[in-house]
Amino acid sequence: MWSLGCILVELFTGEPLFGGRDEHDQMCRICDCLGMPSATFLDRASPSKLSKMFLKDNSGEYHLIPSKGFKANGKTLFDIITAKALKNQGKKGSSRVLPEDYRKFQELVEMMLIFDPNERIKPDHALLSPFFEKSSFDSNSNSNSNSNSNSAISNENTLIKNGPSGLVGMSSGNRVNPSSHISQNPNPYSQHRLGYVSQTETTSDKNSVKRRNNRKTKM
Repeated sequence: MWSLGCILVELFTGEPLFGGRDEHDQMCRICDCLGMPSATFLDRASPSKLSKMFLKDNSGEYHLIPSKGFKANGKTLFDIITAKALKNQGKKGSSRVLPEDYRKFQELVEMMLIFDPNERIKPDHALLSPFFEKSSFDSNSNSNSNSNSNSAISNENTLIKNGPSGLVGMSSGNRVNPSSHISQNPNPYSQHRLGYVSQTETTSDKNSVKRRNNRKTKM
């Protein structure tokens, strides 16, 4: 989960989250972003590795040993994600992402990047994160789309059930002239499926049907 959290941020920003020259330098970058691990967690680490990166004082508190050439910038995960989000403003597709989507993303990654693996979020719990739900933007778009689709399906079902003569005007309550409805819906597939042929069928269409019938008779 730790690796996945790092990869997600890298995919979002285009840069490694904790890029370092070596293990020590990488640990400095991790602590600069996430803060120091707890003393109880560090006590469980290998003494040989721990002594290369941390010093423990008489009070039992650990201090990070800076790596050569490393300069702390104090940027938290929030700072990194927010900076990239601001850069994305105005770009194609950015209007589909809401501020709350960035917040959900940050919260998910933070739970993936908890030092102690026993406290780190598990895969099955991560899948329940609100980040994987549709954003408000998509929900509203889909709601409008579904509303239009349901309306169209309802109208078609009414037509199939009642036939052309059973169509009722949506606003006036008067019956609609079937031929006028057909001319507004020139799709031949839907017209034949509904059991009638367009009254506006052209001469070329009739000739085409005759030619197909003649070929079948000859065969």
